[in-house]
Amino acid sequence: MFRCDENGKDIRQVSGNTEHDNTPWVMPDGRILYTRWEYVDRSQVDFHQLWTMNPDGSNQAIYYGNMHPGTLMIDAKPIPGTDQVAASFSPGHGRNEHQGPIGLVHALQGPDALSSSLIPNPKQHVKDPYPLSEDCFLAARGRHLIVMDGEGDTDVIYKFTGEGSIHEPRPIMARKREPIIPTRTNEEKLNGELILMNAHIGRNMEGVNDGDIKKLLVLELLPKPVNFSGGPDLLSWLGTFTLQRVMGTVPVEEDGSAYFELPANRSFFFVALDENDLSVKRMQSFLSVAPGERLSCVGCHEERYSTPVSAGQNSILATQRPASTVRKFEDIPDVIDFNRDIQPILDQNCVECHNFDKRGGDVSLVGDLGPMYSHSFYALFANLQVADGRNGLGNQPPRSLGTSASALMNKLDGSHYDVTLSPRDWRTVWMWVESGATYVGTYAALRNGQEQGLSGTGHVFGAQRDVLKRRCSECHETENLSNEAGMALPFNPHNEHRRETINRPTTVHERIVLPNDPLARFSAHILLNFSRPEKSPLLLAPLSREAGGRASCGDVFKDTDDADYQILLAAIEACKTRADTKPRYATSGFRPNQQY
Repeated sequence: MFRCDENGKDIRQVSGNTEHDNTPWVMPDGRILYTRWEYVDRSQVDFHQLWTMNPDGSNQAIYYGNMHPGTLMIDAKPIPGTDQVAASFSPGHGRNEHQGPIGLVHALQGPDALSSSLIPNPKQHVKDPYPLSEDCFLAARGRHLIVMDGEGDTDVIYKFTGEGSIHEPRPIMARKREPIIPTRTNEEKLNGELILMNAHIGRNMEGVNDGDIKKLLVLELLPKPVNFSGGPDLLSWLGTFTLQRVMGTVPVEEDGSAYFELPANRSFFFVALDENDLSVKRMQSFLSVAPGERLSCVGCHEERYSTPVSAGQNSILATQRPASTVRKFEDIPDVIDFNRDIQPILDQNCVECHNFDKRGGDVSLVGDLGPMYSHSFYALFANLQVADGRNGLGNQPPRSLGTSASALMNKLDGSHYDVTLSPRDWRTVWMWVESGATYVGTYAALRNGQEQGLSGTGHVFGAQRDVLKRRCSECHETENLSNEAGMALPFNPHNEHRRETINRPTTVHERIVLPNDPLARFSAHILLNFSRPEKSPLLLAPLSREAGGRASCGDVFKDTDDADYQILLAAIEACKTRADTKPRYATSGFRPNQQY
């Protein structure tokens, strides 16, 4: 969000959201009421709630609803003479033109109380509500201008007969000027300051004891200059939708307090770390500081209506010293790329036992490319080795996300077949997990529609359906083998409910899978190898050991001369050739898409 003077000049940034800030409006006390869309390690469709800030961008705070997903709250305006606001409560991710019922909100009980909102007429979907009083609301509905009373009854007061429809009704009338809030910023400064009173208190902090938290990991959400779909594409497997830069750590004092500087007008969030640098609690929202601003909070995911338990700055240990600067990790990239930074560590420590031929634990951690990701990247998630936000809801319990909840971290201390990483390698894997466990480390890797189509798998699971049916259906149900769905693309988060519609043994068929689903291990991302087609598990599993296969499906193919084996191999090679038409990320010759 930006502001300017009355002539459109002196344009200044007042918010640093990497997603959208929408429909700002001035409140009677001079603050700005607006809609913030955010998704920090949580659902990218469910959180568009009401926030406030001062006109200079300082004191950004939730107004209502950030713990309650599933409603787009937008076009909010204060109701004259009251402490309430009226907004469009557009269902779900938001409907066309923000259509939805008019919702009335007061935040006197804090931003999380469901009783703080009321919808007088849930069935009447309108757009652009404008409150004249608590008993009179203007709104647009198609070509109609309507009025609604406080009971939800409506009347049409004007019908437009031309082309198009009615938008943004406004009364032309005098109103009292809002008070001007004195500026709390200093445009000459590049940073702001944060004071955290006690990291051990807050919402959903059960099991966190005083002294557990020793540091805060500071992460920055990086602005995304281009996007081609509603999914994460190559960034993650439905984990984070934005890149997360590791800024470094700041100390937490014995009383749980912290005091530190951050760059202004950028989006940051924190992970509370224990004495072993493992995650205790992960922030699933973000904050920004204005230039020169000093912002404070009570605790982690604090109750917004709570106040500090002790008064006076001298009672907070961290404020008895100068503000900390964020301590960076030396000699490690601040944005981790899986193929560049993690795969070499796997090659050195894991691939000897976890490869296409030996496949210890039925897992391959070889970096060969599948239809979208490398086999190793997909296998780590399919085998539940990494705990990320998984596009779920926010404010998850302590130690349920990140390094403390990721089984992979437990295998790096020598207890797993004597695998011991160097301190730098351990820290690199640790940074990867804590920064969202992304596949790519740059938005340049995102693929436009044409590039996404190049790696489709329909040629394998479509035209070759008869081969799979003849040679595999005795053990695996193949009736629902798909041309693309759930195979070439990871899955559509909007159709996540489809997980519940098919309940069968582990088979290869059309469905959307998540890492906690057994079928994740039977996906095209695992079955097909677009680096070395002959190493595709789809071919190795039914191939006899004498012929170089694994025979985990028996000797379906006695040797590689089997005609059906050759048909499947040719189909996979054709997919590889098509995918290689434009060099893919992590291959020689890769170039960013034109839009990037």
